[in-house]
Amino acid sequence: MSWWARTLDLLYPRICALCRAGAEEALCGGCASRIVWFAGEACPACGAEIRGRVCTACLGRELRFRRGLALGAYSGRLRDALLAFKFRSGRSLARIFARRMADRIRADSLSIDWVTFVPMSRWRVLAGRRYNPAELLADSLARELRRPCRASLRKIRRTRPQMELALARRLENPRGAYRARGPLSDRSVLLVDDVLTTGATASACSDALYAGGAREVSVAVIARSLTDGG
Repeated sequence: MSWWARTLDLLYPRICALCRAGAEEALCGGCASRIVWFAGEACPACGAEIRGRVCTACLGRELRFRRGLALGAYSGRLRDALLAFKFRSGRSLARIFARRMADRIRADSLSIDWVTFVPMSRWRVLAGRRYNPAELLADSLARELRRPCRASLRKIRRTRPQMELALARRLENPRGAYRARGPLSDRSVLLVDDVLTTGATASACSDALYAGGAREVSVAVIARSLTDGG
């Protein structure tokens, strides 16, 4: 730890992002121990934990990315940590999620040339969001993997929040809303986001990356939601 980091710790002692108790990292040992991570067999397509021979989470849905990876289900203490990551403790929690995500990627021998992220709408930035959680996570993950992190996508039209829409509209809402930034030169790209639900947003981003020249696109998220969302 650098002298500057030690000084900051003295001036601003670290606290747990969930219970606000003193902690060495963004999560104290007690809160971290209550997070349930996927440990069993995972669906190679969407990242959900498989309970049986078939993944019912993505059955019958066309996912445009090659494979999906998720750290856990969007429920319980992981949901709480993810919401804290999105709205309060972005950078510190990004490092914790990125380390675990990097371990999973190495264990799966996933080939990656560079890391990118789902971009945030300009109107959300103007509305007061201080940061894009997907970008923070992608940057931390790229450091862990020693790969470049690039803003390979831009949003070219405004979309409605997915949670406001019925399922059929959610599947259509993000289509054509993204475009690749420059040629992707036949590279293997890892697309990072916070949550994957229907896979519609990740698929729309994947289509844009393929149109920009990507060889293959994989998706990594913190949580897999089994409700009908983005």
